[in-house]
Amino acid sequence: MEKIALGTLANRKQLPPNVVNVLIVYFFSTFANKVYDRNDLARLYDYWASNQVYSFGKAQEMTAEDMEKVLAGLK
Repeated sequence: MEKIALGTLANRKQLPPNVVNVLIVYFFSTFANKVYDRNDLARLYDYWASNQVYSFGKAQEMTAEDMEKVLAGLK
């Protein structure tokens, strides 16, 4: 499942690598040992891109949001 979720990010180039790393750690630490939709990581990536999360500091701020509520609003 993780390979599929990470594969959805392969062609996306909107966010810098350090921001993507924060996003990946944030996502998998939230969904550790939980079932999730394989498209949720891509949805969250697009959400961060639309909110112009281009710096490490902004990425850290975004991790304060409740990811499950954000994803529920995006579906």
